[in-house]
Amino acid sequence: MKKIGLVICYFHINYGSMLQAYATQHIFDKMGLPNDAVYCRNPHMYMSMSRAEYFFHKLTNKALLMDKLKRSRRMLLQKALKTDFYEKQIIRNKKFDEFSKTYFHVSRVYENRIDLMTDAKNYSAFVVGSDQLWSPANIDNDFYTLTFVPDGIPKIAYATSFGTASIPKYQYKRAQAFLSRFDAVSVREESGGKLVRQFTGKDVPVVLDPTLLLERKDWEKFDDQKPMIEGKYIFCYFLGNNRENRKFAKRLKERTGYQIVALLHMDEFIPSDETFADIAPYDAGPKEFVNLIRNAEYVCTDSFHGTVFSVIFGRKFFVFNRYEESDRMSTNTRIDSLLNMLSLEDRRKKGNERIQDCLVENLDFTAACEMLERKRRESMEYLQAAVGKITN
Repeated sequence: MKKIGLVICYFHINYGSMLQAYATQHIFDKMGLPNDAVYCRNPHMYMSMSRAEYFFHKLTNKALLMDKLKRSRRMLLQKALKTDFYEKQIIRNKKFDEFSKTYFHVSRVYENRIDLMTDAKNYSAFVVGSDQLWSPANIDNDFYTLTFVPDGIPKIAYATSFGTASIPKYQYKRAQAFLSRFDAVSVREESGGKLVRQFTGKDVPVVLDPTLLLERKDWEKFDDQKPMIEGKYIFCYFLGNNRENRKFAKRLKERTGYQIVALLHMDEFIPSDETFADIAPYDAGPKEFVNLIRNAEYVCTDSFHGTVFSVIFGRKFFVFNRYEESDRMSTNTRIDSLLNMLSLEDRRKKGNERIQDCLVENLDFTAACEMLERKRRESMEYLQAAVGKITN
């Protein structure tokens, strides 16, 4: 059979994105299905939009504007503080590049959307997932929507996430149009299921993030190296700039005597974090990220995949909000959905809790592991049934 095109975010400097992409391709490899991760240099939607519409969306897309503001703020802060972050970032980026070259098999490089559309007929099907690939910004970019795939070629969404509980009204028609072209759709969160139902009238299954399709033994085999950090430590992986979360971690350090190990400045440059951690490794790619969680005594995070790997390895963990609940850009819903499914809601903290109370809480993963195994079977059954229609 022809190869399956996996439209996955394997090239983004983000631990969760690259690890879920690795897990997705690994699952297809285990199923014995020929596949390639699809890469296009310029796949963006402006290839299929009028110039006026394109500039309107760029000006009104809050996600894109916020991203530009973050980048500008990061550069100004670094110049003002005269930090060596750029040199450190080069070290980190190199680790991601090494991981990508080692663990992914990729399509030929498509230079633009037209190039991609022309070659799409050479695939047996396209699968998009997981991560926040249907976020408002990505809907506008129009790559993960699979609108470049011709009619007649199967289109499957596995655990794809909108990232938020709502999208802008101007995207309603676009969402309805691209979702209606899919042959099979599954989502990662209940909120995503509600959005698909809103735009298509169909109920779709909520399945596991690809990282959770792999069992603990798979990830232990993947990370077969010795601990990256010697001694006992608290691993902190904060993407947001919430001071209460850091204060909680420092109180935890004072109570336990364990050092703080943190991966800094992943989503934005946060000046106060320069003095937050005892150890801040920059030579940490996706594989080292797994190692740092696997060997931590405690994990403090506001990240979905920080939570996922804490569960996989049975770590004592605390989860915090990255955004205020009132924030329209909030991605808290994906963590809530995971914790609710696994009956681990009590791991959600505000940051102002008494450490001594948190340390005596009973953290039993028995029920969570049982639920996880059941959802893993259900998720694999969905995926196998969806791709089975291609291979039969």
